[in-house]
Amino acid sequence: MLSPPRAIQTSEELLLLIKIFELQGRHAEVLSILDSENLGITSRIVQNDWSFVRAKLHSLEKAEKWAEGLAFAKSLLGTSDEAALKERDDWAVWSLMLSAIQKIDSPE
Repeated sequence: MLSPPRAIQTSEELLLLIKIFELQGRHAEVLSILDSENLGITSRIVQNDWSFVRAKLHSLEKAEKWAEGLAFAKSLLGTSDEAALKERDDWAVWSLMLSAIQKIDSPE
């Protein structure tokens, strides 16, 4: 008899699950997880860990969610906390922002 699967309890378990989904090209599922209340970027497990922010940036680009990607990248750069801003000064943020701007068919 198999025991029921247990819920994800650590950030390491979640990161492993995300890596598996990324390797399978399941970027929309990664986004769904990272936008959820229990396992999302601001959840107790993730706590804004930059590894998960990068995973979300990567998945937004791979899933071609340009409007969401642009909004997320802008939100990362729009912080007043200097320490957080230094951590967020990452090429992945700028890369997604530039790609999104090029791909979006709007006058913005």
